[in-house]
Order: sequence, then C-alpha cells, then structure tokens
Amino acid sequence: MLIVANSGYNTVDAQLFEVVNAGTLAGGSLEWAEFSQRLDQLSSFLLRRSDGSRMLNHTSFREWLMWREEGQDDRFLCDPRSGHTLLSFWLCRQAGKLTRQQTLELGHHILKAHIYKGLSKKLGVSSSVLQGLWLSYSTQSLSPVLASLRNLYTPNIKVSRLLIMAGADVDYCSDVLNNAPLLCVHAHLGHTDAVALLLDHGAQLDAWSHDGLTALGFAAAAGHLEIVTMLSQHRAK
Repeated sequence: MLIVANSGYNTVDAQLFEVVNAGTLAGGSLEWAEFSQRLDQLSSFLLRRSDGSRMLNHTSFREWLMWREEGQDDRFLCDPRSGHTLLSFWLCRQAGKLTRQQTLELGHHILKAHIYKGLSKKLGVSSSVLQGLWLSYSTQSLSPVLASLRNLYTPNIKVSRLLIMAGADVDYCSDVLNNAPLLCVHAHLGHTDAVALLLDHGAQLDAWSHDGLTALGFAAAAGHLEIVTMLSQHRAK
C-alpha cells in the first residue's frame, strides 16, 4: 500500500495513520507506536518536504514499487489499488463533511480502487452502478461538485460520469456565466467530451442562461465548431 499525503506538518502523519487503518473495521488495527516506528524506518525513502507533506525520494523508486518486468524479483511490489481503496474508505467515512474538492478526490479513488471488479456477474449489477451507489451514500450535494470550478475548467470526464451515476443533476446551474447551466458552460469553454457526456445523460438541449443564450449560442459565440455541429445534430434550436 502506497500513500503520499499533502497535509500540513502537524497533521500529515496522523492522516496517514488514519488512512492505513481505514481498512480495519474491528480489531487488528495498527497502533500509533508501531506506525511511527515503520514510518521512521521508511524515512530515507519517504521524504518529508518543507511544507510537511511526504514524497518518495525518486520517481524511479515509485515505478519500481508499482511495476516489474517479467521474471524480476517481485519483493516489495505494491498494488496501487490498495492505497486507492484505503483512501476511499477514509474519505467516505467523513460523511457530510466532504468539501467539493474532497468529493472529487473520493470519486477518483473509487474509480481507481475498482473493488467491484469481477463481482458484476455474481451480483447481477454493473460495477459502475455499485460505484455510483458508493459515492451517493458517502456524501451529499453531488450537483454542486459536478459544477465546481475545478471540474468546470479542468473537467474529469470519468469522475463526472460517476457523479452523474450517483445522482448529480446534469441541468444544474453553475456559478459562472450568469448562472448558466452546465451544458452552456462546457459549450462556451469548448469541452467537447463534457458536452457529449451531458447530452448522453439527458441534459436539456435548449436550456438558457440568464442572458438568454443556449448552449448552441455559447458554442457559436466562442467559435467551437465541433460543439456547434454536435448540438445541431441533436436538433438544438
């Protein structure tokens, strides 16, 4: 399991301690003294930066921990999914306290952990549905997360799809462009993949902002021909 945290000096080790124990429900958790001892033993590989966060001493060491060529010694080989799983467990237990940024991170770690892999056939439910349920039960107000500034200007399509699966409103009005709907914002910014995602999940094609512009108007004004074509093919007015 590999975790590199980004918290302050006084809290980073405590956060790592909580995450490491996030996979333990009853008994068998790692005690603080033993955790501190192990962290000290790794200090030459897991360096503390000036802001208190920790980082691996070199990118090649990170690659060696995660991947080996066939036939190479696989001692100390790590599965990154384990770290993503523990981070998911830790974040989802902060129910009701997650910020928009943390909710995006939770979605990212849920997708990377992929703990339902191979269970779809046994359960009769697709893994994407189960991942969406996990996210929806872990936090509230998913629509503002979908419309957060970070996800508007640098959209993560996979996490956005998960948020929509979890119940986020594809027609939610953002805090930008005079409270324009999500489809209008992404059309204005030229995010073709995000526009396609919203259309695939039933976003209102001709919803308008307070300025009276629809997504087609925003895309045309910004010169995004591919999005204009896509919206026109969907018979946008």
